[in-house]
Amino acid sequence: MIAAFFPAQSVAQENIRGIFFENISPHLLGVRLINRRNRVEDHYVFDPNTKVHIDTKLTNLTLSAQLITSSFPIDCCEWTIVDNGETVIIEYLEDKNRCYCKIK
Repeated sequence: MIAAFFPAQSVAQENIRGIFFENISPHLLGVRLINRRNRVEDHYVFDPNTKVHIDTKLTNLTLSAQLITSSFPIDCCEWTIVDNGETVIIEYLEDKNRCYCKIK
């Protein structure tokens, strides 16, 4: 049996199925992904300042995300459509306690 190994940098992120999340805020990130075909929901919580990959074969998922602070939640995006291979970056504006989702 012959096996070929490739460095991680040689595989383009767009060719990996799933959705990537970058929480570059100092708060926990709560995410809800909804399968638009059958309305099944998945919930995730990500640590501050982390990059995470969610493996999924599904496309056109609906995303809702909010930061979880010690006193109140901060809504970043609601009912946003994301697709396989995309990256969701959570941008945090500390001076205004606001955030938004940047999709690339």
